[in-house]
Amino acid sequence: MTEAFFKTIAGSWRGEEKMWADQGAAEPMRAEAKFENKPLIGGEAIGAEYVQTVNGDVSLECFTLIRRTDEADGVEFILAAKGQPRRVFTGRVNDLVVTAEGMQNGVTTRFTQDYSTPGEVKTTSMAVAPDGSEQKVFEAHYYRQPATGMIGWRDLTVEDAEGVRDFYTEVVGWTAAPVSMGDYSDFTMVTGAGEGIAGVCHARGENADLPPQWLMYVTVADLDKSIAAAKRLGGEIVAGPRGLAGGKFAVMRDPAGAVIAVWEE
Repeated sequence: MTEAFFKTIAGSWRGEEKMWADQGAAEPMRAEAKFENKPLIGGEAIGAEYVQTVNGDVSLECFTLIRRTDEADGVEFILAAKGQPRRVFTGRVNDLVVTAEGMQNGVTTRFTQDYSTPGEVKTTSMAVAPDGSEQKVFEAHYYRQPATGMIGWRDLTVEDAEGVRDFYTEVVGWTAAPVSMGDYSDFTMVTGAGEGIAGVCHARGENADLPPQWLMYVTVADLDKSIAAAKRLGGEIVAGPRGLAGGKFAVMRDPAGAVIAVWEE
């Protein structure tokens, strides 16, 4: 199980975090974070560079190491943050869910990391009082980020999004989750496993200039360089560049006439 867990959590992740300074806090402090889990020691461990930001400013940087222990499905988490003492948590993996705890300055922290939903991880940390009562101190929801060169998303943009939505629910077996666009809704198409896999959108607003075909979004390291290369090699920019999902993208036509979107985080 531990080996399967390490394979599951490898890759780049990004998401939102909530932190409670004390039990009486009316609202949690909110942050964003990103990290990349990389296999180490021949797959026997996972290491990650973690960066947390608050309002765009870096608030915490640390290195995390997750490694096996001698116990069946046992793991040890080691967190080394800049300017802070190292923290160690020990626990177990069960069905891609980690439960672990550690102590610092006499306070026990217990946390869970749930990787059971494909492409997502939910984390919750609790401070444990001497009487056994728990207080939530941290909550996070992260999503897997596509690697450079990987297809991160697929969209179909058409005039009649409802009709095309119904076509794919019947033919493919997807279900449709509406995404509010103000006075109308586009749709995320969801697999039987509950994973959002594609979008069916109206050709309205910023999407009015997108071609009516399945459009792959491929992650690139530098969108400006990709656009320059496309033009130099006989391609044509169809739409963009413009912002999308915390990054930016452009739609381009290659010399053979095929269309693709490239997206930079």
